[in-house]
Amino acid sequence: MIIKKVKSLLVYFCLLSLLSCGFKVVDQNYLSNYKITDINVVGDNRISYILKNKLRSAKTTKQNIKEIKIKININKNKTIKEKNVQNQITKYLVQIKAEVDYTVENQLEGNFIISESGEFNIADRHTQTLENEKQLLKILIINIEEKIIDNLRSKINDI
Repeated sequence: MIIKKVKSLLVYFCLLSLLSCGFKVVDQNYLSNYKITDINVVGDNRISYILKNKLRSAKTTKQNIKEIKIKININKNKTIKEKNVQNQITKYLVQIKAEVDYTVENQLEGNFIISESGEFNIADRHTQTLENEKQLLKILIINIEEKIIDNLRSKINDI
């Protein structure tokens, strides 16, 4: 009987200490009060076009929102990853590096760097190789866009 009471008190105090640890829940409506108004992307044309359109689609329609201006510098590096015995290229490695500068209402400025990489195989037909590269670029651009939004959320949430 006393052992059960001691155990229940111990569990109660453990739960109480965990509930009052001081952590705050991150606001999942990370850009609900913010609007990306100006997106300036410099670098590879295809990547710039897709990334700019993906970031523009994250617009809000609320009034009294703060404006975010973004400047992104993109560097794409395509290198040989593997060769076969006949010294023919079998795989390429593509690395995309995005340097992001942001300004929130001319008050908060900052920058961060995002890097993504992936590889694609060389196919028998050249058109299939180009399609493999396009698919990889789309995946990498989606990952970069998500990381940009996440980084903006964490930087703005710290205000």
